[in-house]
Amino acid sequence: MEAWRLADDMNDAIDDFILCMKCSNDGKRFMQAKIQPRPFQDLKRRAVDVCERCHNKWKTETSHTTFSSFFSRTKTTVDSGPGKRRTRVIDPYVHKDISELVRMENPRDMLIDHLVGEEENTPQLKMACIVGAAGMGKTTLARLVYEAIQDQFQAQAFVSVTSSRNMTELLVSILQQVTADSTDVLLAGTKASTKNKHLIGIISNFLKDKRYLVIIDDIWHYGEWETIKKSLPDNDLGSRIVTTSRLNAITERWRDDFDTLVHKFSHRNYGSEVQAMIDGEGFAPDHPIVDMCAGMPLAGACMMSVLAKEQEQQGQWCVLSTRDVQDRIFEQVTRNGIQNTPGFEPLVESLELGYNDLPHHMLKTCLLYCSIYPEYQNFKRDHWISRWIAEGFVCKEEAAKDYFEELVNRGFIIDDSLHPMMPNYLRCKLREHNFITCSSDIQSSPVGRLCIDHWSASNDAVDPLSGIDDWHHIRSLVVFEHAERVPYKHLENLRVLDVQCNPVLENQHLKDMCGLLRLRLLRLCGDGISKIPADIGRLKYLETLQVTETKITRLPAEIGDLKQLKTLEVTWNQELAELPREIGNLQHLERLRIHGTRIREQAWEIIGTLKKLKTLDVRENPELSWIPRDIGELQQLKNLDVSRNRGITELPKEIGKLLHLETLNVSGTGIKELPKEIGELQQLKTLNLNKAFGITKLPRDIGRLQNLEELNLLETKVRKMPREIGGLNKLKNLDAEIGTLPFEAGQLSKLEGLPKCVHKAWKNSDLVSSLAGKILSFQKSCYLIGDGGLVVGTKHMHIPRWIKEHFNRIGTLDIRICKLEEQDLKILREMPYLWDLTLRFEAVPRKTIVISSGGFAKLQILTVDCRVPRITFQEGAMPSLENLTFEFQFYGGPPNTDPPMGIKHLVSLEEVSFRCNQYYRGDIPCISTTIDVVTKELGWPASAESSEGSSEASSSGANEIEKIVVLRRPASAESSEGSSEASSSGANEIEEIVVLRRPASAESSEGSSGANEIEEIQA
Repeated sequence: MEAWRLADDMNDAIDDFILCMKCSNDGKRFMQAKIQPRPFQDLKRRAVDVCERCHNKWKTETSHTTFSSFFSRTKTTVDSGPGKRRTRVIDPYVHKDISELVRMENPRDMLIDHLVGEEENTPQLKMACIVGAAGMGKTTLARLVYEAIQDQFQAQAFVSVTSSRNMTELLVSILQQVTADSTDVLLAGTKASTKNKHLIGIISNFLKDKRYLVIIDDIWHYGEWETIKKSLPDNDLGSRIVTTSRLNAITERWRDDFDTLVHKFSHRNYGSEVQAMIDGEGFAPDHPIVDMCAGMPLAGACMMSVLAKEQEQQGQWCVLSTRDVQDRIFEQVTRNGIQNTPGFEPLVESLELGYNDLPHHMLKTCLLYCSIYPEYQNFKRDHWISRWIAEGFVCKEEAAKDYFEELVNRGFIIDDSLHPMMPNYLRCKLREHNFITCSSDIQSSPVGRLCIDHWSASNDAVDPLSGIDDWHHIRSLVVFEHAERVPYKHLENLRVLDVQCNPVLENQHLKDMCGLLRLRLLRLCGDGISKIPADIGRLKYLETLQVTETKITRLPAEIGDLKQLKTLEVTWNQELAELPREIGNLQHLERLRIHGTRIREQAWEIIGTLKKLKTLDVRENPELSWIPRDIGELQQLKNLDVSRNRGITELPKEIGKLLHLETLNVSGTGIKELPKEIGELQQLKTLNLNKAFGITKLPRDIGRLQNLEELNLLETKVRKMPREIGGLNKLKNLDAEIGTLPFEAGQLSKLEGLPKCVHKAWKNSDLVSSLAGKILSFQKSCYLIGDGGLVVGTKHMHIPRWIKEHFNRIGTLDIRICKLEEQDLKILREMPYLWDLTLRFEAVPRKTIVISSGGFAKLQILTVDCRVPRITFQEGAMPSLENLTFEFQFYGGPPNTDPPMGIKHLVSLEEVSFRCNQYYRGDIPCISTTIDVVTKELGWPASAESSEGSSEASSSGANEIEKIVVLRRPASAESSEGSSEASSSGANEIEEIVVLRRPASAESSEGSSGANEIEEIQA
């Protein structure tokens, strides 16, 4: 901290020197207004003294450490002493494993299936990787997989990088587990300098002819994996490797090593389960202590431990309600932190590992700074970057962006915020390093950085601000409450002033703030502000000005004097209607945000003069109804947001001139199409079209966006993706209400939800050649069953063999065929994960198709699209089938009655539907005849009119099914278009549907007197 204070004093001295300068009479140079003593010699002396002491301390601490270890992760940076072995912390009050507290069956089975499933048990070396933030259960999941499959391998090892002192110990651990030989004998005579190389050779030689399973837990750096990988031979014997890590960047590189499946944990995975887990232990679900766990299983387990300890202690003295115990726990955690609350040791250890492993001290500084903001307050990347730069933690914006991405990569920042447990953990670190002082925890003075948070303002409460003797030393101030009690005029050295939403902040406070000449960042928020004083122009150093949620109606012309201003944000000021022309003088301005205002279209003329602008945000501005064509003149623009402006109906073609644009958000606008010039935006990473209802298709030029990573098409009318989407090589996230994607999208290896079988298919050049010209599309893997889905739009005589050979694990299949014979049924019934099957017959089957018992173990939905549904179900057929649909594109005659359809043999059937295309009525003879045949076989009512006695039959125990007729008509062209998901497979639009449903119970049948009711539902 002494170095920090020295740096602050140096900055003050430089500011003082510059502020005393004035322009000479000839205007060619600057000179001091008055001679003042210069402090630079004293600062130099202090700097030399600090440097020498730091150097001596560094020599002492590193006397037993090699120089190279400072550039690689070692345990001495994490453990409390050299050579100390970290063991897992076990708390006696946590009686259950995390796997017993939250459900891990699905991810466990998915990983097992990838590694040793019947179809996946190939001889090639394969990997699985588990990635997620601290406390998510990565190690637990890896252990579950290991215990389930270890007996299938000749050699096994489960090692932890964190629990090992160094790489030598890790390799020794692998060797000890895969071989029974003594490692001392094997390593006898080996020099220390070559021990790792020797170990790698021994392990590799031992495993080269064995099928092995190795779990490597908690990898922190890719270099660690590179070393370990050398010892694991690719021997084509079906060996498997599983790794876990907190770092996303490492797992991205693993995708290219072998056939790797990456399973990502997120707090959304276990949000409801952790909540239910804690509720089940008696916690009040609405208590803030429950919210702190927020989808982190380890946090939930520790919270249960804390509750058990507190209840045991209280049980010795008195009986308290669970609510009272929770209040005590919350008070203790808030006051002392989880580091000093018994029961949280396992979580603290996990968080400590991640914090200590941060590779640069400035990363820790930036992370600590984030902790002063409430966990519920989400900020975008630019918010943190502007503050880190203003605080002096980082000098350049690019470096700050790298820091932010590193914190995201390591799981500290998730969805633009910290996990609720992190601020609590980091607040203790703030006190430990005396880095930022919170008003609720003022212990000493002077204070360099101050956060005024909540404290009791009652008459008998001690004012914590009274403990500050000298406000002069404060360089950074963040105010959440009591803004009126701050003596702003005494903060002459202040560089950062962030006043969060404070209704007590008034105009007179701003006058004092305008005298803080060293300010780099000023944020004002509060509806007590109605005017920005002209003195704002005195803040010559100001780089960031944010004025939000006030009642200002205009900005002063003097704002144009802020020549160093880089960020101007005047958002959610709903009475602000214009920008002063003097803003055009801000030629260093890089970010302009005016969303949530009523600034008129004349502002475009001013905005067009800001040639260095990189971010422009004009969303939610009802006065804007167009984007000018000269938008293309802002050549440096990287982020453009015009969302939620329904008046904007056109995106000018000049948008293609913004060659540096990375983010384009036109969601919620009235734009009807994207210009083909969109393809010129080669740097575009994010394109958001959400709720742009007028957009019906994407231009083919979309495929030229080589750097596009995110594409949002939710709530648009886009129902078909162009095949050129296969050119979006970096696409990761595609949010769309599109049932299928063109087969060419299978080349997008980074696309979330991409079926593994489709991606594999694109690596098989022979298969790709054989499928050329076929109409294929696929569904993303968004269900727990199966590996995505496939829609085969080209008609085939039979089920093609390539489906069995390359797509046998899909969950859904929609296919056009001419015949369905026994060899075809054999392929279908042996597909292990098939749960939704659609058969579209190009011709009426000459013979009845017989579905016998056996196979179709997971099939739940069957759709038969045929002019004459000649199909018979034998006893035991399709045991899991719940929904059966008959579609009629053309009328070909009644169904078979000899042999009968045998629908009664479908023991799990819950619903039968009859659909016809838009040119038929649901009650025409051909459809009603088919319905009668089916209902007759089942003993169901033949028609709605004749089903009045169905409730009587149900109450007498007959297995009757209530018949409900649903007329489903497209309410508009939009819904009609949206109903044609299967058009790629040749299905016409379906307009009407008749549904037969099984009642849940006899009671529900009795209660439904409307068995013959007709209900109309929009598609």
